[in-house]
Amino acid sequence: RGPPKRSKQKLGADHHPRRACPCIMVKFGKVIEEKFVPEWQPYYCSYTRLKGWIDEMEANDSESGSTRYRAARQTFFEELKQNLERVDTFYVTQEARAQADVEKCRTKVAEKRRSTSFKGFQRQRSGSLISTEEQALKTEVVDLLERVKKLEEFAFTNAEGFRKITKKFDKRVGKVVPNNLESPKDQESPTVGSTLRLNDYVLDKMAEHAFANSSVRLTPLLSAIERLLCDEDTAEDLAEPLLPAGSVPRKPTLKIQQFLADSEGSSFSELAYLQVCKAAQLLRQNCLILLLSLVVCACAWQDLDPDLTLKSWFVIWVALVALVLLAQGQETDGVMMSATLLLNVTGILTVQEAWAAFANDVVLAVAALGGVSSVLAKTGVIDAAFAPLLGKPKYYAVAMLRLCLPAMVFNMGISNTCVMSCLMPVLEKWSVEIGMHQALFLMPLSYLLLVSGVTAMFSTSTNLVCQGQLASHGIAKFDQFALFVPGAVCSALTLIYMVVAVPVILHRFVKSEEEASDGDKANKGTSPRLFTVYVQVVGHVASKPLGNSELVETLAGGIGDLCHCERYGEILTKLSQDFALQLDDILCIRTTAESIVKLQQTSGIRLLTQDGSEQKASEVKELVQVVLDRQSPLVGNTLEGANRRGKYGCSTVAYRSMSVEEKAGECCVNFGSAANTMLAQGDTLIFAAPPEFYSSFRDSSDFVLLRRLSSAQKADAGLPENAAAISGGIVLVMIFCVGCQLLPLLVAVLSALFALIMTGCATLDGVMKSVKLRTVCVIVGAFGLGTAIGKEGVARVLAQLLIFILGPFGATGYLSAIFLATVALGVVFHGTAVVILMFPVCLEVANSAGLPVHQVMAVLCMAVACQLLSPISYQTNLMAYTACAYDFADFTKVGAGLVAMIAVVSIPMCQLYFPG
Repeated sequence: RGPPKRSKQKLGADHHPRRACPCIMVKFGKVIEEKFVPEWQPYYCSYTRLKGWIDEMEANDSESGSTRYRAARQTFFEELKQNLERVDTFYVTQEARAQADVEKCRTKVAEKRRSTSFKGFQRQRSGSLISTEEQALKTEVVDLLERVKKLEEFAFTNAEGFRKITKKFDKRVGKVVPNNLESPKDQESPTVGSTLRLNDYVLDKMAEHAFANSSVRLTPLLSAIERLLCDEDTAEDLAEPLLPAGSVPRKPTLKIQQFLADSEGSSFSELAYLQVCKAAQLLRQNCLILLLSLVVCACAWQDLDPDLTLKSWFVIWVALVALVLLAQGQETDGVMMSATLLLNVTGILTVQEAWAAFANDVVLAVAALGGVSSVLAKTGVIDAAFAPLLGKPKYYAVAMLRLCLPAMVFNMGISNTCVMSCLMPVLEKWSVEIGMHQALFLMPLSYLLLVSGVTAMFSTSTNLVCQGQLASHGIAKFDQFALFVPGAVCSALTLIYMVVAVPVILHRFVKSEEEASDGDKANKGTSPRLFTVYVQVVGHVASKPLGNSELVETLAGGIGDLCHCERYGEILTKLSQDFALQLDDILCIRTTAESIVKLQQTSGIRLLTQDGSEQKASEVKELVQVVLDRQSPLVGNTLEGANRRGKYGCSTVAYRSMSVEEKAGECCVNFGSAANTMLAQGDTLIFAAPPEFYSSFRDSSDFVLLRRLSSAQKADAGLPENAAAISGGIVLVMIFCVGCQLLPLLVAVLSALFALIMTGCATLDGVMKSVKLRTVCVIVGAFGLGTAIGKEGVARVLAQLLIFILGPFGATGYLSAIFLATVALGVVFHGTAVVILMFPVCLEVANSAGLPVHQVMAVLCMAVACQLLSPISYQTNLMAYTACAYDFADFTKVGAGLVAMIAVVSIPMCQLYFPG
């Protein structure tokens, strides 16, 4: 649907009614976001933002003289005028660059014709060979053609945006504005109560701007490019200067569209080659699965073991494929549930065997304990308890004791992930107060939480899954504190090892603190992990030198955090104290999360979104830091469009990669290239989120960590005044009842949730949202696969092979092999899945070798807690890695020695405490 007829006359030849948005029912704000050229996004008309000011004016239409109404109206007109100037300036700049590039291409073609036998680009359509230089020149010309067409689309989209936003203003606000209320700072602007509408006035003014006449102005450029591609220019034509913009060129003899169509037809072989490459890539990704399938089929055909039937070999194939998919990064819950479903469909497992875990009290207890941990994190009981305990120690050993001892106590009743996420902001402030780097505490804390979780059977999901497997096989469960002594001893050794080894292995963090007293804070690997953020100058910051700008004062590293300035597409890297900012400049900055919060609060600049979205001006947004988990829909996709894929209602304003770490001031990619960044597990984003986002997604399995940086509402809204004390007391009673066996675990946890809801510390809706269904699905799916491994004799054959190989080493050799195999699997796979897959093998080893079942299972529980060799092996490790400047290998260096120490200590202790 095109604009009114008089608008068509004003816009002249640039108006294209056929190009108007065909999707009448689709909001134009969404349409303009889809039409964004990523690298030009900051220079588009801020349609959604202007619409926000219209909403603000309409919400206060009953009090037109109010301060809020006047402020919204004044800001609307100021930003509308600024948008027109920004779009036009950018268009003129890009048009001039395009014209200069066309002149360069014409010069190159002319030189080629004089110096070589080059006859033009038409030869390519007849199949003749061309040189590499000629191909590069053709590619340059075609790219230039695409850029000019993008510029034409840019101009049209913005013209349509201005027409629609002013029409919306006339429709929704114009009727309620008094005649005497003039638009501020622009006496030529119309009073909306007059006979001239704002839409008419803006269209009149816009016709005077260059971008509104883009079709006429760009025609000479398109015609010149067309003649180059179609070989219509003679040597004399190339020697003449290009017609000035806006002039009418001669009619070309061959249309560009026809040339491109012929080129596409002649490049069929190239397209076929690309299709073959894609097929080869897909085959390469699945070649391991195909190879395993062939090997399993060959083994089944040769009947290598008489105890293995065809069903057994099928179970082996399903288990191997599941392990390969998990190693490739596929979602654990989806893989495990699919494997169990396949075994159920093929008749290997009955319905009861496949899905019995849904009725298992241990699985239900795991889900319910997630709700308890979520409530405790919300009430702030951990923060309240740690505040008086930490103090200000002067020595690292004392600081570790004050931090880790209460953390291990809390870890008995609260999930280690919850304890870690609650302590991270506390640690960040505390480490600064005591003058020690937080990297000296985060990794040790993660390792201690993992190892100390073994002390109580209800402390971790892996312990609970082991309990559930024992019960499902008719074996007596462990007492709730059966592993307390081995776990406590290993925890104490872990603490001692950390106090001694961490300052040595991670000595660069200790050294940085010593040199910090001399003002040297630039040591490699010691600076905090920095985010990439882009800001645009939109106000009074313009025309000021950087040295006198409040923008630099907000940055933790000062002017050193600035990477470059982008000015209408030109990259300026030499930024000094005297560098003068201009309106619409885009600054690429690498800085801390705290500095980004200050940037959001600084007037005269605005944070740019990196996912192609646009924010309303009147919306209240808070900044939330998130660490992506494997299940997030953002993982494996580009940053562009993340707001649409995530369905979070948030815009991404800052990004930090888990794998690539750049220092402050290092040159980053330009704004448009940032949108092509591929997101991966462990990457950290900062969302500009609505106030309800944090409470709605804090327990989501999409994120390893959510941290609110700036809050638009009170964090403890709706909670009783003494919520921390009440919730802490309820959990202590729950632990007491479970430890003294007064109540079964599931009954005690559900009773605690009931008490938390009745006392107002939690709501039923909040508790239901905190239940991590995907974790439950992982356990249920792994239960089914583990049942099949035991039922079809696969575990028995593996146990016999293990006994045959390690027979000379006796019981210690068997237990050591189980420990090492469990640790190796735990580097890649989820702990609960490792326990369930190893359980039938451990059970067969115990029965065949005559070992006590509980002795073997105790070693299994101790081994699965040793997920200490990689930052991605467990959530708390990933939290620590994304928060500090650790190297990936730091976790292996620190964890390898600790794993060996725990193996040497825990295996004899399990033999001692579980003799039979």
